[in-house]
Amino acid sequence: MIVLRGSMTHLPFLSQSFHAVVSVSVIHHALKEDIREAIRAIHKVLKDDGLFIANLLSTKDYRYGLGERLENGTFKVLEEFEEKQFQEVHHFFSKEEILTLLRKFTKIHIVPLQGGTERPHEYWKVIAIK
Repeated sequence: MIVLRGSMTHLPFLSQSFHAVVSVSVIHHALKEDIREAIRAIHKVLKDDGLFIANLLSTKDYRYGLGERLENGTFKVLEEFEEKQFQEVHHFFSKEEILTLLRKFTKIHIVPLQGGTERPHEYWKVIAIK
């Protein structure tokens, strides 16, 4: 196995290198311009008919609107994880925004997901084919 560290906006791979790209709780931790660049980079490295699978935060998540507003739909939110507190950038997506971001993909399937117990987290499960 090879592990690489890099930026989601500049993937260090040739065009059409992968049959699939999976992003779990990553892309929504950025500003909108970086998110757009990440989607462009993913589209570039996917082979034709390649699969993109992701979960993206929904505007229906309980954290939407909390913390410092950085731009429309994006907030720096105070998180608590394993007895630690830290601020983290969260962009929250509407279904329409996801469809716009993925407009270069040929097929797009988006369904809501809910997780968590005390305060439910709301995500979109995204499956797109190049």
